[in-house]
Amino acid sequence: MWTTSAEASGKLQRILVAYSVHMPSVGYCQGMNYLAAMLLLVLKADEVNAFWVLVSLLGEAGRSSAPTLDKESLRLNVLLLPP
Repeated sequence: MWTTSAEASGKLQRILVAYSVHMPSVGYCQGMNYLAAMLLLVLKADEVNAFWVLVSLLGEAGRSSAPTLDKESLRLNVLLLPP
């Protein structure tokens, strides 16, 4: 079975490293290996397509729209609170 081969491990590692370089704000998160491995299985070991599907699935994970908690933002948010 190809999934236990060094070739399969190399493909999985390359996808995960490529994602962490592509989305440095996210990097590698625990569990991404399961998702990437499943993509490799479904896409018949096509690592380029598996990478881009991974990027699509994780979507906006690297572009957080959550408010920042730096000192200036916090001060402005407090000033904008209703009395």
